[in-house]
Amino acid sequence: MSVCLTDKYPNIEAFGRLSRLTHQAISYHPQPVDATRVPSELPGLRTMFTAFHHFRHEQACAVLADAVRKRQGIGVFEATQRRPLALLLTLRPRWRCWS
Repeated sequence: MSVCLTDKYPNIEAFGRLSRLTHQAISYHPQPVDATRVPSELPGLRTMFTAFHHFRHEQACAVLADAVRKRQGIGVFEATQRRPLALLLTLRPRWRCWS
């Protein structure tokens, strides 16, 4: 298994430090990556941790559509407060990308 970090605004210093600390088990892509148009040289399962909520509706749909179009899996993980109301709000549908 390999892990490659990407970001629209990559922190090369931090990515490099993490790569060195893990003896290159974690690598990084030094160029900016737009999640709505991931380059074909970066295949594999895409993951987003506590970031998806920052995308506007159109951008979020474009992120998902790009993964579907390129037949790549995607996992979106959002942390929330562990309070009953916060957990209930994560279950409600907010918007749809496809009809």
